[in-house]
Amino acid sequence: MLTRFATLLLLFSLFSCGGSKPVVTSGGDTPASAYAEMSWKKIAAAAEAEEEAGNNSEAAMLYRMAWDKKQNKFELLSKSAELYAGENEYRKAADSYQYLLGQNEDYPLVGLKYGRALKQDGQYDKAQRELARFLEGYNEADRPIIEEIVNVELAGIELARSQAGTVNQLIIKRPEQGINSEFDEYGPIPGEVGQLFFTSNRGDQSRIYESRLQGRNWTKAVTPSGFPVIAEGEFGSGSISPDGERLYFSICSDGGEEGTKRCELFRSNRTPTGWGQPTALSDEINQEGSSSESPHAAIVNGREILYFGSNRGTGRGGMDIWYVAREIGLNDGEFSLPVNIGPIINTSGDETPGYYNNEELSLYFSSNGHPSLGGLDVFRAAGQDINWGRPQNLGLPINSVADDYGFVIDRFGGGDAYLVSNRAFGGIKNNTTESDIFQVKLSDGQIMLKASVYDNQSGAQLNNVIVTLYQIYPDGAEEQLVRKDFPAGTYLFELVPNQRFRVEVNRQGYQPASYTFTTNLEGINVYGQPLFLLPANEAPVPGTPPANPYPDAQTQQPAYPGAGSQPASQPTTSPVGQPTVAPPVTVPAVPASNPGATNYDGRYYRVQISAVAEFNAAEGKYQSIRSYGQLGYEDIPGRNLKRVTVGTYFTEADARQALADIQRAGFPSAFTVRYDDGVRYGRVNL
Repeated sequence: MLTRFATLLLLFSLFSCGGSKPVVTSGGDTPASAYAEMSWKKIAAAAEAEEEAGNNSEAAMLYRMAWDKKQNKFELLSKSAELYAGENEYRKAADSYQYLLGQNEDYPLVGLKYGRALKQDGQYDKAQRELARFLEGYNEADRPIIEEIVNVELAGIELARSQAGTVNQLIIKRPEQGINSEFDEYGPIPGEVGQLFFTSNRGDQSRIYESRLQGRNWTKAVTPSGFPVIAEGEFGSGSISPDGERLYFSICSDGGEEGTKRCELFRSNRTPTGWGQPTALSDEINQEGSSSESPHAAIVNGREILYFGSNRGTGRGGMDIWYVAREIGLNDGEFSLPVNIGPIINTSGDETPGYYNNEELSLYFSSNGHPSLGGLDVFRAAGQDINWGRPQNLGLPINSVADDYGFVIDRFGGGDAYLVSNRAFGGIKNNTTESDIFQVKLSDGQIMLKASVYDNQSGAQLNNVIVTLYQIYPDGAEEQLVRKDFPAGTYLFELVPNQRFRVEVNRQGYQPASYTFTTNLEGINVYGQPLFLLPANEAPVPGTPPANPYPDAQTQQPAYPGAGSQPASQPTTSPVGQPTVAPPVTVPAVPASNPGATNYDGRYYRVQISAVAEFNAAEGKYQSIRSYGQLGYEDIPGRNLKRVTVGTYFTEADARQALADIQRAGFPSAFTVRYDDGVRYGRVNL
């Protein structure tokens, strides 16, 4: 029988954020096709060699190939699944776990692991079924513990469903040049204005780097000057005290057991030339046989509080959050003994601190033991010491189906925060195998952009419009923030204050239009203005107003400062100071002969109508479905075919209606396809 501690250790060893992952180098030179001719024993030996070299993804693939040849060797399949899960390749892990179902005597928890892998792949319906099926058939002595864990996972799935349709397109950005790479980046430490320290395992070990924001770009990451030299071990993550005088950080080394890391906490004091040599914190903090990591320093009521994560045996299980305190007036004063912050925040899973907000008196932390959308999610709890309110999940888009942690607010950044996540991110990043640092735009009050698009002649609201939002920088340069289809013709985005934006609207058969505005009007939280589009082959006729621009003025009038019924042909001025009808923008629409499908953040759907060798959107056979959305295509990997799709729909109801209409319009074999953060999930029945 598994004890509670042993059960929890086994369950959460694959779902811990830890300090860093081992550097994954490229695998051997043997092409995959060559393994097809080898015996299962030779493939298994090659897998062991790759695993020993730290090439876990390659090892997982080879273990799976070996099992495909010798399907009574379930230990090969188990190794494949565990390695894929450890590398955050959720779909591949689930694909291997599913064939272990039924082998309960040797793998009693495989149903739980399978369900969790499905959940982190965003397959919520299937994950819910599999988790419920697993719990129904699980009757071991530790069932109460397992039931608690499964119920948390099921509650997370319900939470994720409740988040569907949340409008937060603007809040997350992924800095590329200067910060993120093909390796792991984590542990963001905001410095002075426009300065970010962070950890990366690019190269031969994890080191601290520095990048600075110049204009809208981050400079090339460099090793910061005046930083303490790490003689042994690797840099983990850290925090600068609010007064800027002390740097707390972890140094991690081999934990003694295969694949484990042990981290200890250190402090460096600021000097005139940088930082002094690191000094280890007390043995009570760096307890032997346990790991202490992810420190965060706060000053509360004249005391310096250091929160950190630790897996010491006196915790509740997995990684818990602990704190130590000292009087702020004693620069070299010793911290108190570590105190567990208690069961309201700490669970049988993993919890690690992120940031303590002194203004809110709230702790931001990450957990996979509270109901989450995927694995680790970011939570907020009000309180201090051991007195805490109920944790609140921050929801989409800060959290995702992947692991999200390391949330820290930049007190110099004017509303910015940073977040670590291994999520896929639109068409920019399509894997979940490495962690990246994301920039989060925060604001005190929710500022929205909301408006509708109309036909200039009839005044009827147009459907299936494409809206692109740009940020305009002080030097006049523009950056595209988001491009999205709106089937109903009303667009909605979340904005940040005191920034200048440009909206560009495109619709097939019409001339594009745009306007600019700045989110700096006192007392105004909703911006936007109606746009009246001219047909593509028609010039505006001076003095001709649109017919009935608001068909139902009481319920459909766009919400924007000073909105009113005004002729589309006269460039009237709204409170944002720009004409309602603008000349065509310089960014061209996607040519009809090559309308490649655009990827978006979050979940959405398209209707696939066929797969063809050559695609031309101008062909007459597509005439009957043009009104249901933009025609696009995707190349099928490894085949000389293209999937032809129609529209982009952000709710299940819109996708169902579009499918029914398209099937009635002459494409009875059409079906719905789901996408998650730009990655095709596959055919779904809604």
